[in-house]
Amino acid sequence: MLNRISQRLWPIEYWQNKKKQFMAGGLSGRRIWLASGLAGLAVLFSITVAAGILTARPYEQARHIPLRPLSEDQLLPSQLLQRDPSEVATKQIAQRKSVANNSLSTPEPVIPAHPSAWPTPGAINHEFGWQEHPVLKDWRYHIGVDLSAAAGQPVTAALSGKVTELRQDARTGLTVIVSAGSWTVHHGSLATATVKPGDPVIAGQTIGSAGESFQEPYPHIHLAIEKNGQFVNPVEVLPSR
Repeated sequence: MLNRISQRLWPIEYWQNKKKQFMAGGLSGRRIWLASGLAGLAVLFSITVAAGILTARPYEQARHIPLRPLSEDQLLPSQLLQRDPSEVATKQIAQRKSVANNSLSTPEPVIPAHPSAWPTPGAINHEFGWQEHPVLKDWRYHIGVDLSAAAGQPVTAALSGKVTELRQDARTGLTVIVSAGSWTVHHGSLATATVKPGDPVIAGQTIGSAGESFQEPYPHIHLAIEKNGQFVNPVEVLPSR
C-alpha cells in the first residue's frame, strides 16, 4: 500500500512503470488499451457534436425572424444622412400638403344648443304670461306666445335637436315637440307635420304647416319654450325680431 502511494507521489516513475506494463502486456493488451482510448475519443466527439447542435438551434431560428424597419424616430443621425434625399423630400412634401389641406378644410357648422330661430316671421298677437284669452275673454296664464301665420304656411323648428313627441293637444292642437339638452320647444296649432318622433332636426328646418286649434280657431302658431322643465318667455330666449 505504501509502495502504491509513493508511486503516485512520483508521477514520472509511475507512468514509466505503466508504460512498461503496457509494453509487456503483449499485442492483446495493447489492443484493449487502444480500443478503450478510441471509445473515449468517440464519446467525447459525440458529446461535442450534440452540444454544438443544441447551441446552434437558437441562432438558426433567429436567422429566420423577419426584421422590422426602424421608424425615423428610431434612426440615428448617421442613418438619416444615408437615406435617399429624394425619399426624404417626398415625405416632407406630403406632410406639408396634409397640413395645408387640414388648415384649408371647411369647419363643420356649430349647432346652437339653445333655441335660435323663430318658427314663422309673423307678429306676436298673444304674448307670454297673464293675458286675456282672445276667444273666451277670461284671464289666463299663457305659457307661450301666439304668432300670426297664413293657413298652410311652412313652420320651421326653433331648436336643433330631436323630435321627442308628436301629439294632438286639446288646447294647442297638433303639436311637434323638439328637445335638446335642458331645452324643450312646443310648436303647436299645426295643420300638418312633416316629421315624426325620433327624427333629428335643425333650427330653421320645416317641420309642418300652420293651422288652428280648437280653443283658438284661426290660423296661427303656438310657440312655448321650456328650460329645465320651466316655461320661459320665448321673446327673452330667441333672437330679437
